[in-house]
Amino acid sequence: MAEVVPESKSRNLQQFLTHSKWNHRDVIDHVAQDADGLLGGPSACLLIDESGFAKQGKESVGVSRQWLGRFGKVDNGQVAVFGALSDGFHVAPVDVRLYLPQKWTDDPERCERSGIPDEEQIFRTKIDLAEEIVQHARDNGLHYGWVGADAGYGKGPGFCLTLDVMDDNSDIKISLSNAPKGTTLKRLGWMQRQRFWIERTFEDAKSECGMADYQVRKWRAWHHHMALVMMTMLFMLSERISHEETYPLLSCADIENLLAHFLPRRDVTEEEVIFQLEERHRQRQKAIESHARCQAKKAEEG
Repeated sequence: MAEVVPESKSRNLQQFLTHSKWNHRDVIDHVAQDADGLLGGPSACLLIDESGFAKQGKESVGVSRQWLGRFGKVDNGQVAVFGALSDGFHVAPVDVRLYLPQKWTDDPERCERSGIPDEEQIFRTKIDLAEEIVQHARDNGLHYGWVGADAGYGKGPGFCLTLDVMDDNSDIKISLSNAPKGTTLKRLGWMQRQRFWIERTFEDAKSECGMADYQVRKWRAWHHHMALVMMTMLFMLSERISHEETYPLLSCADIENLLAHFLPRRDVTEEEVIFQLEERHRQRQKAIESHARCQAKKAEEG
């Protein structure tokens, strides 16, 4: 971004993301309320699902060897539970909770190093996080007629009571439901298929809005990044809705391409391109020197 956005500096952007004390929860809640204004109503649904982010090393907050559904395997990474609001035609993410494995919450010093607030240093299962999302959506005044999730969240009987429909799996031979009496099988089938929308929001967020493209390690920075991605997704949604009559097939990828073409860029002159090359080399040299110092320190301690 620093190489493209006019008058921006990488240090300022890093400060804004990592150290600035703006409240990510306030931003996410505002995004959710604006999304509710576009999508909310009795026919809308709140969808719950998780997404994984592959990571290297052990320093990124919440990182552990765990199941990463996006990659279909156990690997080193982070996992978060998301809530998304859909009206059956559009969707927007409205909440996110980072999952902290028990090996994290059992290690207060590690939590402190990653800037995890004291009140968050409590082990919560993914089902617990899903319950928090549902309850918070109610407290935040979102309007929806039902809640949906896959079968993994049906393992907790408490959460089942908050759901109207969930998927089946090999252990549950029928779809569970506490939908209103008289809801037809056809309607239940339609409700189950609406989980497509949260998968779609993950696809757009990761492909077009950089959800998985971050280099941050601490709690605040991770949540800042997710809040900004959710804000971007809301912008994409509002643009698609406002241009439905003229461009009914407008996609997030289309909007990204339009912005890349029409927004001013700083990397259009030869001098700027060379400057950015030299800046990358300076950053690379700093990383090399930092790594060398760490290795030397380990050698001395060893």
